[in-house]
Amino acid sequence: MEATQPAEGAVADVERVSEDVERESEVAPSAWRRSTNPLLRYGITPYLVVADGLAFLVAVFAVKPTSITLWALLPVILLFYATGGLFRSRLTLSVLDDLPSLVGRAFAAAAVVTWLGALVHTSTSARCCVAQHSLPSPS
Repeated sequence: MEATQPAEGAVADVERVSEDVERESEVAPSAWRRSTNPLLRYGITPYLVVADGLAFLVAVFAVKPTSITLWALLPVILLFYATGGLFRSRLTLSVLDDLPSLVGRAFAAAAVVTWLGALVHTSTSARCCVAQHSLPSPS
């Protein structure tokens, strides 16, 4: 007789818990629904990309707006930041937490653009030298 009472109490507890879960599941979808604000539809990602683009434009115009190398750096930096997950929405935005990744990826992007610039410059100067040597000498 003693063994059946705890089992009945356990069954009552399970039923109470399952009722609580059912009530919570009815409330949860409305509480966890995404914001219907159109400015936050895609999270903070578009704002981070625009902020990085504007900061880069200010820096380029402050240094040398006619440099093709600087203009080529923007898409490479944005690509490196995006692949590094630096544009994802997070609960807290902290520059100090992301600073090593930001600086490292900016240096890597600068190295890639410098390498591409040197590659293009070398191939262009090689064609110019070949064209100059192929001209007949004036006699």
